Amino acid sequence: MAWNSAGDTVFGPIAEILLKCDAPPEFVTSTLTAVIDGLFHNDWGYDGALSSLAEFANHPAVVAAFRNNAVPDPDDPEYAVIVADLELAATPTARALDNSPT
Repeated sequence: MAWNSAGDTVFGPIAEILLKCDAPPEFVTSTLTAVIDGLFHNDWGYDGALSSLAEFANHPAVVAAFRNNAVPDPDDPEYAVIVADLELAATPTARALDNSPT
């Protein structure tokens, strides 16, 4: 599976089920925080996360789960700068520099 599609195949369906069954906000946030963390550990990119965040931006418990995983909130005045920094950090050159010996 391409991990950028994980928002549509993993995250989205879980979020939708939690919201449809009126799960308590704390449960939604804690569950989705763990799901997002797991997806990131399997190379889900910030572009996929940002796309899923945009899809669920009207649900504060979901937004909180992304925030718990350091995904920026679109309402943050510095959002564009944060996203640009995240995208730059995700480039192959930036990752190679992070792994270079000091």
